Amino acid sequence: MNGFFEKYASYGRFSGSVRVQSLSPEELEELEGLFGKSFHRQKSVTISAEKFQKVLENSRYKGLAPEEILESYFGKALCSKQEERILKAQKQQELLLRISSEYEGTPAQVELEYFMQMLKGNSREDFEELEQQLKLSAEIFNKLPYRKTQKIYLAVFAAMVTGNPHAFDQGTV
Repeated sequence: MNGFFEKYASYGRFSGSVRVQSLSPEELEELEGLFGKSFHRQKSVTISAEKFQKVLENSRYKGLAPEEILESYFGKALCSKQEERILKAQKQQELLLRISSEYEGTPAQVELEYFMQMLKGNSREDFEELEQQLKLSAEIFNKLPYRKTQKIYLAVFAAMVTGNPHAFDQGTV
């Protein structure tokens, strides 16, 4: 089941073959009973999606699609990697629009997409953390002293923005 779940994630459909190795005697018995075929003395068993579907048609699971069985077995909806990437991109775009509206009319609003690209390099999955990082980036950008003629030490600037004078140099000598 794990193998077919991973295949679905890769291909976006129920297909391919799964190779199972190091089976216990109980697992071998279950496979033999399911497929009506002897697998003794085999170190590995290869099961194709087609064979698995045919076996299902002749079992009590007749009428159920393999995808339904996988969803039920794992307790979650099947999703291909491509669908996951699309959903992630949509969430990131929604986040960007929301934060853009919060910083409307500020110098940072123009740069938010650039900040997102820089932060995407870390391939963030945690959208709450990504949101915090984007907001912090916008706050820092809006408070940069480049618009002023006087210079500010980095530690002073970090303390102004975050309250911590070492916020921008943590982990460095």
